[in-house]
Amino acid sequence: MFCDALTTAPEAQQALDLILHMYRVEHDAKEQGIVRTPAHLKLRKTRSAATMDQFHTWLLLQQGQHLPKGPMGKAISCALDNWVLLPRFVKSEQIAVDSNASERTLHVVA
Repeated sequence: MFCDALTTAPEAQQALDLILHMYRVEHDAKEQGIVRTPAHLKLRKTRSAATMDQFHTWLLLQQGQHLPKGPMGKAISCALDNWVLLPRFVKSEQIAVDSNASERTLHVVA
């Protein structure tokens, strides 16, 4: 959703940069061969947790700056509405950073 907001709200790039950082952590875990291990969890806690906190703060600051029905407002609302679930991956090495794999499986079944 933040990609869709880029044309009207260039500051959406900040959200994308923070999200990219979390994916880099996951990439590093894969490169190190530590996915779903205690070392992976430690990596998430040391690198992803702070980024998630920063992202949440940024979302709250941006929320009042954009129209709720605009692309950026919708992206911010979606992220905040799902905030209880979004940072869960930081607390477990077993939880994926996103649901892309699950969604791909559902598309194959459908």
